[in-house]
Amino acid sequence: MRFVFFSAQYLPSIGGIERYTRNLALALTRAGHHVTIVTSSRADAPDAETDEGVDIVRLDSWPLMGGRFPVPRPTRQFRAQMKKIWSRHIDLVLVNTRFWIMSVWAAWECHHRRLPAIVIEHGSGYLSMGTPLLNALSHVYEHAVARIVHHFVPRFYAVSKKGARWLRTFGLRAEGVLYNAVDISEIEEQARIGTWDARSAYDLEASTPLVVYVGRLIPEKGIRELLEAMTSVRQRCPDAHLLLAGEGPMYDELESLGQDGVIFVGALDHPQALSLLQQADIFCLPSYSEGFSTVVLEAVALETFIVTTPVGGTVELLDTDYGGLIPGHEPEVIADALIHGLTDPEWRSSAITSAKKRLESTFTWEKTAQEFVRVAQSCASDRNR
Repeated sequence: MRFVFFSAQYLPSIGGIERYTRNLALALTRAGHHVTIVTSSRADAPDAETDEGVDIVRLDSWPLMGGRFPVPRPTRQFRAQMKKIWSRHIDLVLVNTRFWIMSVWAAWECHHRRLPAIVIEHGSGYLSMGTPLLNALSHVYEHAVARIVHHFVPRFYAVSKKGARWLRTFGLRAEGVLYNAVDISEIEEQARIGTWDARSAYDLEASTPLVVYVGRLIPEKGIRELLEAMTSVRQRCPDAHLLLAGEGPMYDELESLGQDGVIFVGALDHPQALSLLQQADIFCLPSYSEGFSTVVLEAVALETFIVTTPVGGTVELLDTDYGGLIPGHEPEVIADALIHGLTDPEWRSSAITSAKKRLESTFTWEKTAQEFVRVAQSCASDRNR
């Protein structure tokens, strides 16, 4: 079968949606299908390439909000690229998320061309823009764009059950779940390739307790709260350090604080990031909104203990026995969970074992790809009636 995926952001941009798109595409390609990923142009990537059998087409775009919100630019090249894609038989179009302008445009094109299409929801809460006014405006935008996209493409899915429930906020009904997932053997291999000694790199003792965050440094990830929590953690565990791996608009602001026990690692390539997760005692993600965090799945695959908020699909992988789910984003709540994890290695080990077993039984790309093909076949059947 032939599939086209639309994702306004894609590698080398790093994020959960980007990895979901790539991994699902690779799983489908290994199963004998053909996938084309349509995304936004980048100065550091070619307009077209083939990566492990997956075709990638990057359309001319305006990189608004520092590239976080790319908007398609309908140039001659843009039209030529899309004419070639639309000229081929397509069994199913996947549109990632409601809120990108590319998603709205792709949904309209599918409706206009009568192509079978689905939209995948990757979130489980409103986008956080950093201030109450911007948040309120963002909420209005999200509701408006959800109605527009749904008008053109009525079939919605989510990457977690919680994401499916979240769609009800917009009056939408999810037809099913296409889980975010992992390839455990590939993650373990990539971590081996990226091996580096994080403690040695920052002149820390081999026994230093490490709390790690990997991801974009943006307000909705709960980074400020995590840094405040580390002050309390170090009162109980003086040697504990927090390593923040990633870049984002908060980087300069947070680094300028010069907080003791906090190290800004900067951007890492994927193998290095996985190696860092493997070295950590705890991976902490006190996020306000997630679909189904890829980094959480990767950390569990690498047998790293998790402290995170119950957002998105995390609650389908972890519970109070499987990891440190915390009830809120307050720094004292985060600190209590981190201290518990760092001072109770037996509980931490037991939780890691339980989470890994659940991951292996449910959240693999092979299973998600099989479900995606079933959805495509269902869409084709409906179309032929």
